[in-house]
Amino acid sequence: MHKILIVHTRYLQHGGEDTVFEHETTLLQKKFEVDTLVFSNKELQFPAFLWEVFNNRESEKRLMEKIDQFQPDVIHLHNFFYKLSPAIFQVCTKLCIPLVMTIHNYRLLCPSGLLTRNQQPCTLCVNKTFSSPAIRHKCFKNSALKSAHLASMLAYHHENSTFTKGVSKFIFLTPFAKATFLNSHMDISESQAVVKPNFIPDFGLSELNKRNNALLFIGRLSEEKGIPTLLKAMPNIHQPVEIIGDGPLREEVIAASLKYPMLKYHGFQDKDFIAAKLKSCSALLFLSEWYEGLPMTIIEAFSTGTPIICSNIENVRDLVQHGHNGFHFQWGNPKDLAKIIKEYTITEQLIQQARKTYQENYTPEQNLKLLSSIYDSLIKTPVN
Repeated sequence: MHKILIVHTRYLQHGGEDTVFEHETTLLQKKFEVDTLVFSNKELQFPAFLWEVFNNRESEKRLMEKIDQFQPDVIHLHNFFYKLSPAIFQVCTKLCIPLVMTIHNYRLLCPSGLLTRNQQPCTLCVNKTFSSPAIRHKCFKNSALKSAHLASMLAYHHENSTFTKGVSKFIFLTPFAKATFLNSHMDISESQAVVKPNFIPDFGLSELNKRNNALLFIGRLSEEKGIPTLLKAMPNIHQPVEIIGDGPLREEVIAASLKYPMLKYHGFQDKDFIAAKLKSCSALLFLSEWYEGLPMTIIEAFSTGTPIICSNIENVRDLVQHGHNGFHFQWGNPKDLAKIIKEYTITEQLIQQARKTYQENYTPEQNLKLLSSIYDSLIKTPVN
């Protein structure tokens, strides 16, 4: 039985990457001997952080101790920013341990991690070893100093090929993400890259007769998630819209819910509430105005058979087939969003096609097969 060590650094606020780490760990325990090593960015301390982000000796020591104790065949990394640091790549290179890294966002290419700026897609840094535009535009935490610090760390390790030498296989969540990295300044080979989407446990199919005509938005209430576009479209939307989530635009959403009777705001809710709403709505509104990774909300909607009305921005539009399991609108365009909603009618065929998308791509069983194949290819192939 293969021994898999899964390594992850938790964010300050629990997010999608943390959920994927948790789900995959549970899934892999069905077939492999699994151990985990978890860091937390809550442990960061200043000013030590300023140099530890380049290579954290304390984290390196913890990693070495875990490797010595567990003796893994493969290490699977989800997030190393910031507490773990790039130490993991250097350790795996030194010890000749195959390292698999899931790329959840674009931070290796873009200090903001989003490939977006001023609510517009931005690829200025994709082919720059040193992300000088990110410093000029204060892309990381709206600070030129913090952007320069992160850009310097990335540039140092890019120049030394730390990431490409240390990783045996990069897992990309979508073909778009894979193509973006292969066409970047990073010297990633085709043989190092594989596409494997995320998965979720099955929420369960909900059929047409159990649904109302409400539209549902789930997610962070922020500009890049398309909330302003939805609020601008509300005067021309004449069916119920329900919003679940929290974020910086919360007050604007509350104000709009008081102004428009068709808009209902639920605040932040747990998974049971979200699953029930997905099973009763007519469509999920996915309005993002950045490229995204592979949003869990989309997979959750497909598992219930819920069609999706989504923006046609790159990557997102590839996840939803127009007229098959949902519909596209021109991203950032409230008039086009309102037009698509007006023309939209849920059908049993749309529901079944959405459900089929989940069954063919995003089930735990499919994911376990893909992960097993990736690990097998590395364990059977000697590492130079």
